[in-house]
Amino acid sequence: MDRSLNKIVAINTLSNYALIAIRIIYVILITRFLYRALGEDYYGFWSILWAFFTYVAVFNFGFGATVQKFTAEHLFETNPEKYNKIISIVMFAYFGVSLVILGVVGLGIFNMGAWTNISNPTMMSDCQYALLVFGVGMAILFPLSTFVDILTGLRLIYLKNIVMILLRIVEIFGIYALIAAHSKFIAFVIFSTVMNVGFTAFLAFIVKKKIPTFRILPRIDISVFKEIWNFSFFVYLNSLAMLITAKTDRFILSSILGLPSVSAYQIGTRLPEMSQSLSSQFQDNVIPVASNLAKKNDLAGLKTILVNGMRFSTFVSFGATILFYVLTPQTVKVLFGFTSLEITAICRIFLISQFVYCAVRNVPYRYLQVSSKHKFIAMSSTIQAVATIALGIWFCQKFGTIGIAWASLIPNVLISVVVIFPVAFKKLNIGFSDLFAIYGKPFFVALIAGVFCFGIEKSFGETSWSIFALIIAYFLSGLVYLGAGWIIMLSRDERKYIADILSSRILGK
Repeated sequence: MDRSLNKIVAINTLSNYALIAIRIIYVILITRFLYRALGEDYYGFWSILWAFFTYVAVFNFGFGATVQKFTAEHLFETNPEKYNKIISIVMFAYFGVSLVILGVVGLGIFNMGAWTNISNPTMMSDCQYALLVFGVGMAILFPLSTFVDILTGLRLIYLKNIVMILLRIVEIFGIYALIAAHSKFIAFVIFSTVMNVGFTAFLAFIVKKKIPTFRILPRIDISVFKEIWNFSFFVYLNSLAMLITAKTDRFILSSILGLPSVSAYQIGTRLPEMSQSLSSQFQDNVIPVASNLAKKNDLAGLKTILVNGMRFSTFVSFGATILFYVLTPQTVKVLFGFTSLEITAICRIFLISQFVYCAVRNVPYRYLQVSSKHKFIAMSSTIQAVATIALGIWFCQKFGTIGIAWASLIPNVLISVVVIFPVAFKKLNIGFSDLFAIYGKPFFVALIAGVFCFGIEKSFGETSWSIFALIIAYFLSGLVYLGAGWIIMLSRDERKYIADILSSRILGK
């Protein structure tokens, strides 16, 4: 495996972190700008519009992974006609979803009063118009998402991220300008919709430049559809099972214990969600890289890139998990204003659960999806979803809110550690030395940083925590973690390689 692949994976991963940073800034600024400019009612409807798009994105039928897989295998070079047939099938399927989107939008417009309780005629008209504009934009945007998957398959995630970063920056300045001009609500919706469609459409231009033979065919090849559906269906089944696993806990809680329990539970999941975001940015590379190297039968290169990717993911996950775990009560109190022991316990249980997902499960299951084990993965995720729901109902009735957290953790650990992990590692022929590099070394690093962080937590006491104290604690503990990681995690050659890169970039040597 040549070094250029390692380089592109590193660039893609770093660009993912850059996009996360911009998204955090975007969410903070846009929330502050729009909430103050629009008021509670209009801002609430703005939130509903984007929540609608999030749910619509679920209906990709597993075609996203299909596009990434066949693009990564460079089918557009070996058999461009078949590749174009595959992409055309995906695009036609997405156009079908777009028609459904427009139908739902039409129903929403005509029944606006029933599902929003809006009584003001002016606001009713504004929201109906906004839903129409947004719905049409999303109907256009959904098929365009194919080009995001094509760029991912080409291992050009960084290009997609650059476009998305530019989009968010333009949106921030554009929305600020609209606020300064005292624009109406519909102007914000039109601007945001046009920007998202326009920037995503630009990705199509990039794809055409990278794949000159690419074109959309006017009809569907049924034999090709049957071939890709055998893969896509099980990928989609896996996605649905994981969605059910992740989202049904709130419904179980509300139906058994009521809405107040959901609020406390939601606060308890915030830190684990942040930890998962920090730990899972390498994983976008797995499907395109694994598909490409498996197609070339470069099993040694595939093992190297996945082992190094898991080393990185596990290192980040160990660090985020241990520091958040030690400082859970202080972080929840400072950031969210809660001091409940129950919320602290829920948060810590989910921190362990997300660690298992990011460090043990995520890379292996993505690799198995594109190595003829997609049916196995789908069945495993389905069993986990059923077990999570059944245990959730039982534990919720028996132990209350915290029971739901345990019901999520137990099936996740069993399926990840006992089922998926051994199959992937056997298939990759990963030995004890690899396991020690992936889990043993970062464990010792996390132990050092965890003890240091615990000492800081005790030195501050229980009553002197503020946002500044929290930043100091995380910053110092993070430095200890990175320092220990530099010494323990990396080999001499790796330290020299990184030092040479930093020296050439920063000092120009």
